[in-house]
Amino acid sequence: MIGGYMRLRSFWIVICILMLGAFLHTETIRANLPQSDLDNYRMRFGYKVKALNTNLPDKSLFKQGLILLNYSHDYLSAELIFRYLAEKHPSNPEYLYYQSRASFFVGQYNYFPNSKLPYEISLKYINKALEFDNHNGKYLLMKAYALGQVGLVIKANEGGFFSSLKYLQAANLVLDMIIGKTDVADQPEPFIKSVIEKGGPYVEAVLTRGEIYHGAPSALGGSPAKALKLYNYVAARWKNNPRVYYLMGKYYSSQRQHAIALSKYQEARKVILSGLAPKTPETQYFYAFVPRNMGKALWSLKRKKQACTEFSKHISRRFTSSDGYKWVAYCHLKKGQKDKAIKLLKLSLYYDKHNKGAKNRLSLLAKKH
Repeated sequence: MIGGYMRLRSFWIVICILMLGAFLHTETIRANLPQSDLDNYRMRFGYKVKALNTNLPDKSLFKQGLILLNYSHDYLSAELIFRYLAEKHPSNPEYLYYQSRASFFVGQYNYFPNSKLPYEISLKYINKALEFDNHNGKYLLMKAYALGQVGLVIKANEGGFFSSLKYLQAANLVLDMIIGKTDVADQPEPFIKSVIEKGGPYVEAVLTRGEIYHGAPSALGGSPAKALKLYNYVAARWKNNPRVYYLMGKYYSSQRQHAIALSKYQEARKVILSGLAPKTPETQYFYAFVPRNMGKALWSLKRKKQACTEFSKHISRRFTSSDGYKWVAYCHLKKGQKDKAIKLLKLSLYYDKHNKGAKNRLSLLAKKH
């Protein structure tokens, strides 16, 4: 997969650029599409979406969905289109796949804070797609992503790595199916290179396996060294993949090598701004989150003014980022602006009620007031 704004519910309307056909109005179409739990969430939060024009051929609607997903990044409207197509054509695996994908990125954008619902919907539809093509690499990768994100939300809400273990282990098994071996980092170099050479979902599966190596406890096979090994292989072959530099930056940050981390994030930014990265929600995610991570590296290097500039960029690109609001609050505290900081910390906790940094800092500030 991939948040200086005020309160979201009162004024933010998702903006989309539509290149094909006309839309009717900003209410969910009711004909032929029963209201879902996701619609209920959307209306509760006050988001608007463009209505479906069901007079258009399905192929035209599909193209509109792709534009919304990959270019406009209006994931709520894209989800509505792909859900309509998936329900109308339940034996078309591509429609099912893109409904899964759109729902996944509704979750990634954090439209509905602290909820695993979009990921559960994503998992439901990708399982349906796999019934028609159970060896499709991109379908399997989508399933691994959905399983992993359900697990991570459970981990955050219920606490601890082990609460989410069932989903994270299942995601790992799916990744191994794509790669063709377990513990890919322990395989001979020719095998690793042969998987990476295939590109597409195979590369992303290797990178996701690297993330698991990096994040899992050592007792469960975690190994940051193995993660870096895989990242280096991918970077040597696919130089225009922003994700590999982003993950390398996270690795070096975890090792407190902040100058190296910063250089990796700069590489990711360079690839994104070059236009060589694919037009996908994943690239948009890195466009939004590279500034946050650059800011954290700069902050650790005592370059706090530059860091605050990066945090502001991040918030302007992802207004739903709990971590972003927390860091911008720290910038205001640095200037002695406590009231602004408190408002931002509360906003941070709105988007992620488990943000420990925001919670602890807000508690400290409350005691001083």
